[in-house]
Amino acid sequence: MSEELGYIGYFQLDNLIRSRVPFLLLNLGTDIRSWYSSVSGLHLENHSVLCQNWADVEREINERSLPLHYAFVALSEDGLQAEKLAREMQDKGFANVYVIQGGLQKMLREKKESPS
Repeated sequence: MSEELGYIGYFQLDNLIRSRVPFLLLNLGTDIRSWYSSVSGLHLENHSVLCQNWADVEREINERSLPLHYAFVALSEDGLQAEKLAREMQDKGFANVYVIQGGLQKMLREKKESPS
């Protein structure tokens, strides 16, 4: 049985990016790199991958030699595809996998409500 998934929202992701915390953002048909500029944008550019499925993610993990305990954040349009990928990664032994709750749709609403 899989562990329960970890969920984060726009504000937590924004904090990870602006604080330049090492993690890999798995963009499943979405791309938020244009939301950031300067140092934050560079950080996201280096820690983000556009992917469609586990094979894309696995290739990126192998190329970057990322360990099982590395942090991953999955983002899809509505969150469902990200949840599926996150569960698959957990089943393969990855321990730090998070999903953007509600996907890009919810992030856009949260971003709009953001004071920044």
